[in-house]
Amino acid sequence: MHFDTILDRLQKSGKNVFTVYDISKLIGKSTPYASLMLSKSKKVKRIERGKYF
Repeated sequence: MHFDTILDRLQKSGKNVFTVYDISKLIGKSTPYASLMLSKSKKVKRIERGKYF
């Protein structure tokens, strides 16, 4: 699944702030993988540990 698609799904669901766990459930991958994916993305900003917008 492409990262833009993931962000679109989150936006359509009304989630502006999401966690690593939310992303891992959405893509069906492990939490460490989702964390790595979020940390490398330039499209999301980290609010605090484990929370992004």
